[in-house]
Amino acid sequence: MDCQNGGTCLEGNCECPVGFSGEECELEDKCISQNVTCENGGTCTDGTCDCADNYYGETCANRCVNGDYVNFNGSCECDTGWAGTSCDQCAQNFTGSNCDACIDGYEGDDCLTQTRTKFIANYSVSEVCDNGTDSYSAFITASAEDEQTILISNFYNVFSSSVQATVNGSEITIAEQEPDNDGFTVFGSGSINAEESVLTIIFTVSDGVFSDNCTATYTK
Repeated sequence: MDCQNGGTCLEGNCECPVGFSGEECELEDKCISQNVTCENGGTCTDGTCDCADNYYGETCANRCVNGDYVNFNGSCECDTGWAGTSCDQCAQNFTGSNCDACIDGYEGDDCLTQTRTKFIANYSVSEVCDNGTDSYSAFITASAEDEQTILISNFYNVFSSSVQATVNGSEITIAEQEPDNDGFTVFGSGSINAEESVLTIIFTVSDGVFSDNCTATYTK
């Protein structure tokens, strides 16, 4: 009797090592012979683990936490807002305990659109103030300072330096500032309409003695 795979012959019969069977120990159960252990509900077939849904790896030790395992490319396909090998960390510009919100300064389903983008344009301005009315042109650009700041040119049709404003969603805030360093300050706030075509800014210009309260309508 020719016993294979390390089997030994005893009284005309093969005694096979663990994981082998058959008349001559010719049959191998690799799951046993290779001591394969599959985790998280995985099952062993011919020495290889077949993992339960969303688990992967040699022993099924890894899991796609917030996504689906795609077998043909051997990786996790993460749900929106999630990233990483196991989809267990927030994707770029996403935040929150469930990675379901955009970080400040970004918006959109993919959180890749800068919130301030809707404000950046050339405008025709119609202004009503305590001291009279005015019409003029202005434009808004992105500040290099950070991703939430915009610069408003020709503000009040007087200031030669741009006025800075901070964007939050569809609203802007103009913190008190002295654009031209000449004693005249400005502060206010505004919002853009749902169509993102008209920006309304309510503001006050003051020299410390006299103030002018204004409402300016910026139309793209």
